[in-house]
Amino acid sequence: MSYCHPNSCCGCTSVKNGVIILIIINLISTILQYINGGTDLGIIRFIIILAILFIGFLGALNNSSNAILVFMIFYVINVAFDLFFIVRLVLQSNDGLFIRLIIAIIAIALDFYLIFVINAFYNELKEAEDEIEASRKKATENNAVEKRAAAAEAAVAAV
Repeated sequence: MSYCHPNSCCGCTSVKNGVIILIIINLISTILQYINGGTDLGIIRFIIILAILFIGFLGALNNSSNAILVFMIFYVINVAFDLFFIVRLVLQSNDGLFIRLIIAIIAIALDFYLIFVINAFYNELKEAEDEIEASRKKATENNAVEKRAAAAEAAVAAV
C-alpha cells in the first residue's frame, strides 16, 4: 500500500512548522469569516473552532500527539464539510464554472496534502513518544536487575 508521508511541509519547512502555519492561517480565516459574516458561523461553533485551533497550536508547540490528533480529526471533518460546500458551489451556477472547478480542485488537493502533513507530524510525535517509553521501560528493567544483583550479593555476603 502506498502512503504519502511528507518529511517537510511544501518542501521548505518542517512538518511541525507547517502545522503551526496551517493553524495560524485557519485562525485568521475563521476570525475574518466571523467578523465579516461570510459564513453561518454561530458564536458556539466559532468558539469551538477557536478552542480546537488553540488545542492544536499548543499541541504543536508542546509536541503533544494527543492534541495534534484532536486537531487532525477536526481538520478532516472540516475538509469534509468544505468538500460538500465546494461541490455545492460549483453546481449552483454555470457562470464561471470552469474557473470555479479549477479553484475547487486546487483547494481540495491542498487540503488533502495538509492532512498528510498533519498526519506526518502526528506520526513523528508518536514515534518519539514510543522511543521515550521504550527507554523508560529499559531503564526500569535495568534498575530491577541491578537491585536483584545487589540483593543476591548481600545474601551471599551474609552467608
